[in-house]
Amino acid sequence: MKFFGLFLAILASTAADVVIDGACPDMKAVSKFDMNAYQGTWYEIKKFPVANEANGDCGSVEYTPDNGLLKVRAGHVEDDIEKFVVGVLTKNAGTSDAELTLSVVVGDYVRVAPLWIVSTDYDNYAIGYSCKDYKKSNQHRVNIWILSRTKTLNESSKSTVNKFLKEHSKEFDQSKFVETDFSEKACFFKKSHVYTVPFGA
Repeated sequence: MKFFGLFLAILASTAADVVIDGACPDMKAVSKFDMNAYQGTWYEIKKFPVANEANGDCGSVEYTPDNGLLKVRAGHVEDDIEKFVVGVLTKNAGTSDAELTLSVVVGDYVRVAPLWIVSTDYDNYAIGYSCKDYKKSNQHRVNIWILSRTKTLNESSKSTVNKFLKEHSKEFDQSKFVETDFSEKACFFKKSHVYTVPFGA
């Protein structure tokens, strides 16, 4: 079995993802991360491009606690269809920080990828980060998600997020961000289905 990307983005192919020269940047995850406080629904306010979400909007992820881990249901709406994946989010062994591993089922495969929470107050906003090195080409693929408990960021959270992005402007080119449409039209769907075809590398 094999996985997603927040969301959703972790499963994406390099054709649409942001690929940058050099190794993954040295980021720090949130210390003493509280998995229980992180549970619930998060909305994707904006993110770096994701292949499997290229034409999708209204992206969100729901975390449900289950014996020390979080069950995941992440999806978006595309062409009046809600497309989603399911999986689990776990803490890496030997650390209390938000250095997490996301495993998502796609058909007969399970995709496993790192997902670090690099900033959050648990109640309003979170910043998710994932990076994969391509040592042969000396490049890395980076995904970042700006998340909110509601479909819009409040001003205080927006200020905190903008400060973080400014401090990490060398790591994250803000021109790469894609805003998510949460309009009634964008979020309308007639049916939903789980991804069954593996994608990404």
